[in-house]
Amino acid sequence: MQDEYGNIWSYRAKWGYLLAVVAALMAPVFYVIYISFNEHGFGARIYQFTFEWYRLVLNDTMLVASLEWTLYL
Repeated sequence: MQDEYGNIWSYRAKWGYLLAVVAALMAPVFYVIYISFNEHGFGARIYQFTFEWYRLVLNDTMLVASLEWTLYL
């Protein structure tokens, strides 16, 4: 049987690699969220930060209810 925790640096390297992979995979998601917060619509050239789109989305009661059920599950 192998002691996986014998060398602390191998343990840290595994977690570091895992976090780097998760960060690399989540980077496009965060970029899309960032560019969707603009005044001129999704993908516009001029980016001016606004919450208007998310205000409209969160005013939809059916969408919010489905989100609540998803988080509940």
